Amino acid sequence: MESSKLSLTVPLILILCCTWIHITHCTTRLFGESNEDDKINALCLRDSPFEDQEYWNSQYGTVADTNFDENLISCIKTLDSSTVKTSTVETLRNGPQECQVIKKDVDTYVNCTSRNLKRIPSTNFPPQTTVFNLSDNGITQLPGRAFSKYNLLRDLSIRNNHIFKIDPLAFSGLSNLESLDLYGNKLVMNPVTMKNAFSDDVFAPLKNLKELRLNRNNPQPDDRALRYPDKALAQLSSLETLFLDGFKEPVFGSGFANLTRLKYLNLNGYKDGYCKLSGLKNETFRHMTSLEHLLIRNCQLQGHKIEAATFLPLKKLHFLDFSENQDINVQFFDRLFYGLQNTSTLKHLHMEFVVNLYTLGVCLSSKYIKYFPQSVEYLGVQNNKLECIDRNVIRKISKSLKVIDISRNNFIFGTYFLDFPELSQLTTLIIDGYLPVAHRLPKIYPFNPHTPKLDTENCSLYESDEITGPTQDFILHLPPKLKNATIAYASLKNIISKLTVDENNTLEDLSLPGDDTTAIRNFEYDVFICYAEEDRDFVLDVLNDALESRGFKVFIHSRDFTAGEFIGSNIVRAVRTCRRIVVVLTRALAESSWCGYEIQMANMESAHRGYPVLIFLLKDDMTDSEMGVELLYNVRNNTYVPFPPESDTSEESLRTLWDKLATDIRQ
Repeated sequence: MESSKLSLTVPLILILCCTWIHITHCTTRLFGESNEDDKINALCLRDSPFEDQEYWNSQYGTVADTNFDENLISCIKTLDSSTVKTSTVETLRNGPQECQVIKKDVDTYVNCTSRNLKRIPSTNFPPQTTVFNLSDNGITQLPGRAFSKYNLLRDLSIRNNHIFKIDPLAFSGLSNLESLDLYGNKLVMNPVTMKNAFSDDVFAPLKNLKELRLNRNNPQPDDRALRYPDKALAQLSSLETLFLDGFKEPVFGSGFANLTRLKYLNLNGYKDGYCKLSGLKNETFRHMTSLEHLLIRNCQLQGHKIEAATFLPLKKLHFLDFSENQDINVQFFDRLFYGLQNTSTLKHLHMEFVVNLYTLGVCLSSKYIKYFPQSVEYLGVQNNKLECIDRNVIRKISKSLKVIDISRNNFIFGTYFLDFPELSQLTTLIIDGYLPVAHRLPKIYPFNPHTPKLDTENCSLYESDEITGPTQDFILHLPPKLKNATIAYASLKNIISKLTVDENNTLEDLSLPGDDTTAIRNFEYDVFICYAEEDRDFVLDVLNDALESRGFKVFIHSRDFTAGEFIGSNIVRAVRTCRRIVVVLTRALAESSWCGYEIQMANMESAHRGYPVLIFLLKDDMTDSEMGVELLYNVRNNTYVPFPPESDTSEESLRTLWDKLATDIRQ
């Protein structure tokens, strides 16, 4: 019997020794200098090292592989080794599954994602662990003191599990925890289930917690029994960022008044969480006076259920986004803005897609924006069926606006354009149109379009004196500080017979891709002449005189280049400040590298403007081989004008040539 016990013990000792040797040899250390950019953290560890599990698996194999350490090393070796100071990779077993430990500098990361875990691992991970990721498992409960061994823990993620119960002592010992992610569990916030997860003191140990994610836990957010656990949350006096599901007509209770550092609240629905607010009450945000960022996208918010003083307590609000609530509708904008009318802090206002998809064209009346906050600098009102605005909208809107994005609307021409100079601080205007978008067809037929009760009688495009007064030329006056305007894919098919733009403007870039409207831009010169030095006499004595006599302002490099400036810079300035570039094509030009550079810069300018700028004057009769492939390609893909043969240089022939060239320059 004694010998039998001994025979069993010896193999067991050998197995344990071999296991220790294997783990020891699996440990890999990499040495190098530290780097502020921290490429290893960004690409291999992803800040929270295994946040993007799908990406990691696709690039370096499944993390659960026994070769994980080799895969990580392969990733690290693809980076600049000077970015890594000290990293250690270890594989620790938790029963049949494996978790990985990565030590880098002073941080220790534990990855237990996607291990089919049913409970918190009992493995003794390093006590200095700072990041613990348990996402994408089947954990159902957090027992008492589950993490008490890791008092240096800063980041704990248990997202996408099945947690429905949290012991009141689950977070004991985590006084240094800064981020807790419980996204995508079963922590339903109704009175029956909440007592199992949100005891009043459950968060009490988390004295330094700054970010908490509790969204996507309530799949039926319109259940009127749902309540936020404000007594439990009240313990988080250091909390700055909070993600929650959005309940029907919510009220954030008195416990939130203790969250004096809370700056960011996200209630977004759809991909972020569950949200069905329906309405907002005057007391909804009464106890959240420190908020600076509020996001309530995709929350099925209805304009007529928003009470006027909803946002009145939010005196520090800096960023507000209630986009993709398509039943707010413009006639209820005054309710949204009433509580914000006296704010001085609100800078960013996002109102994309707040009008029903099937609404007929909307004219925005100034009566709906009479309370518009005057501190707003960015305004996004994309995709709202807007066709026009009345004459008083621009006059009443914020004079602090620097950026306006009114893309994916369908504006018609109106004299409200005359009020553009009122936008005295505007630098960027975006009026992009529609790219192809698929919408669901109505399920019921016949279908009645959504027709909101808009006060169209007060939405006037003209004032009385403009209708009865004398006619006058239309001059487009731009906002005095406007630098960038984009009108892409707006389905514009306008014929501009005459459009005068006030020359007192600061516009630097006008983009009209995808439209049939030709951009009109004021240029310092009409034409830049590209020529070889051997052809200088022809250019100065013949071509220049012919063009100037036809009213063109001509840029000639030997005369107009800035002395002391690099020739390359001079060429770029010439190309940008001239409407067209005329190339005097001769054999000498074909041999000139500087002329080739000028043609390249002209091609780049053509791409930037969206239309060709090159015109070739074929002075010498050259064969294809004399031109070369690149020059021949440019001639064939741009406008060219043949010079009359030497046998026909009569005054009439030259006059016809110059008239034809002048016409091409003006196009």
